Amino acid sequence: MLARHQREAVIAAITIVSLVLYSIWTLVVVPAVAGESDGSTVTILGVRARKDLFAALFGAFALTTSAAIALNFVLARLYGEIDRARERAIRQETIVYMATTMAHEVFQPLTIIQAGVQFLCRHQLPAERQKELCDRVVKATRTLAEIIRRFEHTTEAATRECDGTRMVEIDGRATR
Repeated sequence: MLARHQREAVIAAITIVSLVLYSIWTLVVVPAVAGESDGSTVTILGVRARKDLFAALFGAFALTTSAAIALNFVLARLYGEIDRARERAIRQETIVYMATTMAHEVFQPLTIIQAGVQFLCRHQLPAERQKELCDRVVKATRTLAEIIRRFEHTTEAATRECDGTRMVEIDGRATR
């Protein structure tokens, strides 16, 4: 498929060619018909032709030119719709990658927090062991907060394959 600027150039070229041909037709051929006619034939640029044939050719040319111009407008609209649909698809795909990455990045610190809190709740531990577990939980919550901060400040959506899953790179990495 042509790039957007290439499509726009093709549409512009077809429009210009159609308008130039129509201008030549109206500036050269039509005045010649009006000036040199003997009733049933006409001479255009030294070529003698039947008037009815000329009228049919002129009609066909005018119709073809109009169709080309109309086609250009239709193509421009369709290409615009295709571009918008492609942009929507890219945004949707990026959202899926962001969700996958977020789940992957957040899962590990949440597991540490959950396991640490459950262990603290179920067991009577010496103060030193209890402090160690609390420190791990606090560290995991800080890691979780940092992951969320990185997502908040993400300005580009580069992706990378990681363990068979497509994820967004945050700070140049797709995994923890």
